[in-house]
Amino acid sequence: MSRPIILFLGPCPKLQPCRTKVYAPFAETSRSGRFLRLALQQAAVTERADTRFDNVLQGPCLTSDGREVNPPWDDMVTPARSHALWRLGPRDVVVGLSTDVGKALAAASNLRGQLGEVGSPRIIAMQHPSYVMRRPFAERELYVFNLRSIFKTNV
Repeated sequence: MSRPIILFLGPCPKLQPCRTKVYAPFAETSRSGRFLRLALQQAAVTERADTRFDNVLQGPCLTSDGREVNPPWDDMVTPARSHALWRLGPRDVVVGLSTDVGKALAAASNLRGQLGEVGSPRIIAMQHPSYVMRRPFAERELYVFNLRSIFKTNV
């Protein structure tokens, strides 16, 4: 029996400080990527499931003047609806890493249901690691605890 897959899905890739390249989704070279991978290791999630990382949007979200911003949830619904995540099975879990990604995934799932498209992984929304890593230590510990407890019951 194959191991379940846990897909961590962020909104969009971020530009590296040189602003010519984007980080791979939750890359080990990015601060949020290091934090998320450490949290997964501490929660022992990687021992029970295969983890993958991706973004809803495949490019950075920039304003007309070139500033990098997070996309609003309604801009992510159409790309979320056509994302490869829907090929995952019912044992698999998709973790939307922000409130906006969670809203976009819920809306995309509803649209898919209305159109008769069936089959999907379980969807869970959590805070983005870049937010959590700026919080007090107790909140970071709670994040790891929540990862552990979610995946004890779901995977």
